[in-house]
Amino acid sequence: MNIDFRRNLQQVGTIFVGVVQKSADSAMAFSRGAVTNYGITSLSSKKEKIAGEIIDRVAVLLREGQSEVCRDEALTKLVARFNEIERDIAEHKKQTSGLEDRFTSIVKKCESSISSLKKKFL
Repeated sequence: MNIDFRRNLQQVGTIFVGVVQKSADSAMAFSRGAVTNYGITSLSSKKEKIAGEIIDRVAVLLREGQSEVCRDEALTKLVARFNEIERDIAEHKKQTSGLEDRFTSIVKKCESSISSLKKKFL
């Protein structure tokens, strides 16, 4: 009887440690996702600001009577920066989708571990 109790207690401890580890992994994945989403929001606001600067620069060039706005160096730099930010946003979104998949798989593993624990001991 004493050996069975000890074995059961060890099994419960092993399952508990596994569930805690999976919960910690899911918390880490969630925090990485939150940081990535914050980065996307920050980059989106920068993108909007640069879009406004592009519009302002085009308006200034047209008021000055320059019809070839494509040759303006300042405007070219702004457009290049805008494109760079769009690439960064796309990269962050790829990271976010990967984290969401990992987060859901970890949650499913935790749920299955808990259900197996309930079936075994309750």
